[in-house]
Formats: sequence, C-alpha cells, structure tokens
Amino acid sequence: MMRAQRGWTLLELMIVIAIILVLAGIIYAIGAYAMERSRQATCISNLRQIGIALKLYMDDHKQSDWETEIGSIEDSLLNEVRSEQLADRWGFPRSLRDLVRGGYLKDARLLRCPSARPPLANGPVHYLYPRPEILEEINKLRILRMRMYEYPIVCDVSHARPPWRDLYIVLRMNGQVEVKILPPGTLQFSSLDL
Repeated sequence: MMRAQRGWTLLELMIVIAIILVLAGIIYAIGAYAMERSRQATCISNLRQIGIALKLYMDDHKQSDWETEIGSIEDSLLNEVRSEQLADRWGFPRSLRDLVRGGYLKDARLLRCPSARPPLANGPVHYLYPRPEILEEINKLRILRMRMYEYPIVCDVSHARPPWRDLYIVLRMNGQVEVKILPPGTLQFSSLDL
C-alpha cells in the first residue's frame, strides 16, 4: 500500500520564508556597511592626493611662510580683505579646482566624494575647503600649541549620518588624513582639531 507524500504545511513554509528574510536583512546590513567603508577609503585616498597637490601648489606659489608669520599676526587685522591677501601670499589656492587647472591633480574626479548626496553631489567639488575663512577662524594659540602642520585644511562632510553621529574625514596641513566623529550639529572647522 502506497502512502501519499505529505506536503509542507503553511506554518512550515512561513517559517522558512521568515528565516530567509532575516538572513537577507543581515547580509544587506553587512553589505551596506562594507560599501560605506569602501567609500570612506576612497575619500581618504582622495584627500591624501589632494594634500600632496596642495603642498606642491603652495611650494610653487608662496611668497612667504605662513608657519613663521602666524605668531606675529594681529587678530584685529584678520578681516576678509586681509585674510584674502595673506592666503594669496602664503600660497593657498583660491579653490581646490585650481589644483586640477594647474596640473597638480591629474583627475578632477579626485575632488568628488562617492558618498555625496544632493545638493553637494551636483557640484564639481565635494570637499570643504574654507579659504580664506581658514585664516579668519584661526586661533593662533591653538595652532602654536598643536604644531602648525596639524591644522585642518580640507574636510569631507559627506559621511555624516545624523542624528546619531557626524563623521568627518579631515586633511591636515602635514598631509595626515583622519576620521573624526563629532557630536551631531557641532561642525565648525575649528572643532576638527579635537
């Protein structure tokens, strides 16, 4: 006598589907995390190359060393016009695109962050380069205390994911690139040296 084969019950089928969905969710979360880490690595590489290009540009265009003059600047002189003049004299480019125009960076895509979202993603440069505002926000004592070459000069703000954290990738004058996590809503260029 042959027995009829028993099929899957609805409950068994729902349990199998639930297990598959849980596994897919875990894989998706891990994949998204890995993709973001990959984008961060790309930005770190871009900022390192921008740092090298900035150093070369400044060596070619500076008329005096900002490192030696910073201690003698009067805070009252740091207005917009004076900051612009000092930035020119010290060799800071007016825009990061000047590095591409001058041949210091070979590819303009190095100025774009793969994690950028609109409206930032629509522009040609995704990295924050506050020139000459760098000089307007300068705290001479802080710079002298932290050694001048550790001063932050370019920042990638595209990796910030509110509300739980603000993640920034910072390029310093000495070419060092680091990832900083700040409390949400506290981005000021001067806070990046913490």
